[in-house]
Formats: sequence, C-alpha cells, structure tokens
Amino acid sequence: MLPGGEELLRICDEIGLDPERAFRNQGARSGVFANRARAVFENWGERAVDLDPSAPIQVQPGMVVAFDSPMRAHNVKRARQSAPVSGSIKRDPHLRFAYGDRTVAVRFDPIGLTTTTSLTTLGTAEKEDVTYAGLGTVVAATQDQIHISGVLQRLWFRR
Repeated sequence: MLPGGEELLRICDEIGLDPERAFRNQGARSGVFANRARAVFENWGERAVDLDPSAPIQVQPGMVVAFDSPMRAHNVKRARQSAPVSGSIKRDPHLRFAYGDRTVAVRFDPIGLTTTTSLTTLGTAEKEDVTYAGLGTVVAATQDQIHISGVLQRLWFRR
C-alpha cells in the first residue's frame, strides 16, 4: 500500500524470489533485491516520521515511522527456528526500546532476515543494547506501548 509497492513486486518477479522460502536462503537474489529496491526504500524514508526517544511525539496507527535507537531483542529463539509469526507480541520476535513513558516494540517476520549474521546480532541484542535503524508502520498504540511492523524487514544494526 506504500508508494512503490508495485515496483517491489515487479523486482521480486524479475529476479525470481520465491515467496515460500526464507529471504536469507535465496542466495544472491536477496542482495540483488536490496540493491534494486534501494530507491523505493529511500523514498519511504523521506515520508516517515522520526521516532526520536529524546523528543517523543504522539503516534497513531497507520503512521510510517523511522527509528534509530539502541534496542533489545526478544523471542530470538523463534527467529532462529523461522517459526511462523503468531500475531502475539509475547511470542513473536521483536525489538524493544524506550520512547518517553512508553515502550516501542518493532515486530518482524524472521523469514525476511537476509543473512545468518542478522541472527547472530539479534542474539547479542538479547543480552545488551544494539542500535537498530529502520522503517515501520505503527500498527497499535496504547498508553504503555507502541507496536510497529518493520517495513519489508528494513532493519539495520549499528555498533
């Protein structure tokens, strides 16, 4: 539904990505996809609202947001097993960070992780803060929590 979505589907078809297989198990195709889709992702970044923990703003479901913050990973075991997403934040893999008086949970589907290195980094983030940056859509907002779905798993870690 975001601008460029049709372009992303076209790229997937052209390079032969298999929607039934994990992204990280598709060899060079995942890198080719990331390279060809870069312009679409950059356009999304320009339209996103920045979630800066030092200056929290009011968010609403449906907003496209950008984040760049130290986070902790939760439920990484399910990500390693490529378990299907259940829809429960208590069971599904996600990243968490403080945002004012609230907690932000960035949900992601492990099938979209591009490398085993990303799983190693998530393991580190279980024990210590790792800075992740990316884009997502706010799917729920309560008094205590904000739930974000990562847009096409556009999550990067930075040390």
